[in-house]
Amino acid sequence: MDNNFLSPPTTIALTIVLVLLYNIWRIKKPSNKSKGMKPPEPSYALPLIGAYPALIISNQEAIKECFTTNDKILASRPKSSHGIYLGYNFAGFGFAPYGTYWSKLRKLTMFELLSSRRIESLRHVYESEIDTLIKDLFLYVKVGKVKVVISEWLERLTFNIITKMICGKRYFEYLQDVDDVEAHGQVLKSMKRIAKDLDTLVGSWVEEHVEKSKDGVNDSNEKHDFIDVMLSVIEDDPASGHNRDTIIKANVM
Repeated sequence: MDNNFLSPPTTIALTIVLVLLYNIWRIKKPSNKSKGMKPPEPSYALPLIGAYPALIISNQEAIKECFTTNDKILASRPKSSHGIYLGYNFAGFGFAPYGTYWSKLRKLTMFELLSSRRIESLRHVYESEIDTLIKDLFLYVKVGKVKVVISEWLERLTFNIITKMICGKRYFEYLQDVDDVEAHGQVLKSMKRIAKDLDTLVGSWVEEHVEKSKDGVNDSNEKHDFIDVMLSVIEDDPASGHNRDTIIKANVM
């Protein structure tokens, strides 16, 4: 009976069981080396929620450390389809990864496009747009009892100010109905379509400004919009792989 108990099949089976038990014990045993190095993981996770590691900052000291001491490490945004299709393959300031190219764009944006001097020189833009808004709103309600959705009027006002500061022209007419251009449904497909439409629109703005520059139109620096400024200071950047027109279009959008 002892010989049957120690037969080769029994010995092999016992060996396998012991090895499995040992491995399970090693996995469950806490390790001092790895303790505190890995973030806690959820016991279960849905396909999206809890599937990716994330760090939530909830106190002022941690925020200060992230944006001062370790700002270069945390400066880059994760790559996404938005940066590829809407940001001209990460040529736009808002999508570009941290580095020399991003630093150049940041310097250009802060000192040439959004400086107090530049904003003050474009003061006439929002003053004239507000004046136009009030006049059109008066004409709109003058015809009779009508419904006025102020949020829509303010949205068009904001967009007109932005486009006029960028390219020197308005986008919406207040007294015309404007279709909702927001994409729904298949996000990536809509994103590509919108990117193509925007590329055509913004590209025409850039070409128009290039032609005006060749003809000597708008020589007054005070009347220059953002595209004029970028055309005067931006050159092709072989290191980033983007030409001048691509950089301008990406940052306009």
